[in-house]
Amino acid sequence: MTKKIIYKVLINGFIIDYYSHNSWKINGRTNINSQDITQIETWSKMDFKNYITKSFKELDQQKTEMKKIELVPYQSLFTNILSISFFPTLADWYALKKSRFLVQ
Repeated sequence: MTKKIIYKVLINGFIIDYYSHNSWKINGRTNINSQDITQIETWSKMDFKNYITKSFKELDQQKTEMKKIELVPYQSLFTNILSISFFPTLADWYALKKSRFLVQ
C-alpha cells in the first residue's frame, strides 16, 4: 500500500509540474471553433485542472497513511528536491505541492 500511495503522489506531482512549466503550450490549445465565449477558455487547461483537483480529493483521503511514510528511504525518487530532510513524511511533501498548485 505504501508504494501505491507514493506512486499516486508522484504522478500527481508530475502532472502539476508539467502543467506549471508548460502552461504557455497548454494555453495555446484553445477551442476557438465554439461560438460560446465561455467555452473559449482553453479546454485542455480545464482538463488539467479537473484531473489535478480530482487527484487531490483522492489523495486527501489517504493523508493519515501519508503521515506514516518517511521519505528518506525513497529519496532517489524525489530528484528535484534539494534536501529531503525538509520533508520528513510524504504528507509534508504532498502538502507543499498542493499549496503551491492552489496559489497559482
